[in-house]
Amino acid sequence: MRFIRLITTAMLAGGLVLGGLAGPGADHADAASKKTAAKALKVAAKQKGDPYRRGGNGPSAFDCSGLVQYSYKKAGKKLSRTSASMLKYKKVSKKHRRAGDILVFLKNGRAYHAALYAGHGKIWEAQRPGTSVKKTKIWSSRYVVRRP
Repeated sequence: MRFIRLITTAMLAGGLVLGGLAGPGADHADAASKKTAAKALKVAAKQKGDPYRRGGNGPSAFDCSGLVQYSYKKAGKKLSRTSASMLKYKKVSKKHRRAGDILVFLKNGRAYHAALYAGHGKIWEAQRPGTSVKKTKIWSSRYVVRRP
């Protein structure tokens, strides 16, 4: 019984110490994430006017997930290539979305489009053939938010 108390006490103390150490690191990681997201948005904005091309991932033509991937790559973060594969990133509620988050649009539960959230209800996207990269209002409520 005494041994169990000793082990329990040690585990609780270790948890407090490690919990205290996780705080500042988590803050630093969040700041780095925001900085990377801001860079990715600047890259996306520079692509304004570039044509949509199915399978395009830059530097002069893009499809939707290609624009997201390219923007983050230039900001120093490697992402997966397809809209569906971007669902693996950290889930964020719509209420807590922030500039630089990825919006993955869904139809019948399947991912079919991805865009970068620009803030204020707008996104950077390469939507479909015949269009170019542009900043638009979010045009559907059927999306989920992911944070790389």
